[in-house]
Amino acid sequence: MREKAVIVTVNFDSIRRDFELSDLAAELEELSNSAGLAIVKSLMVRQKNPNAALLIGSGKAQELADLVKKEKANVVVFESNLSSTQQRNLEEIIQVKTIDRTQL
Repeated sequence: MREKAVIVTVNFDSIRRDFELSDLAAELEELSNSAGLAIVKSLMVRQKNPNAALLIGSGKAQELADLVKKEKANVVVFESNLSSTQQRNLEEIIQVKTIDRTQL
């Protein structure tokens, strides 16, 4: 049985990107499917700057935790790279395995 995943794409106002956020989300969804994950939800987050502790804000992290619980997901995949501290902190809040695209 495939693991259920929520994918998260973050748009930081402070970082200029030459491509659409929806394109990043679509690519991450394809990568996740190729890795054997079943995508149950895709979340796009807009934020001014990366949060050093969580990448996203604490309110958005709690919203993500609620979404994961509702969808009964086993894993969260971030499009952005996570530091080991961010990964650990997110896993404490979300209560499921949390990885980034490079760990996929």
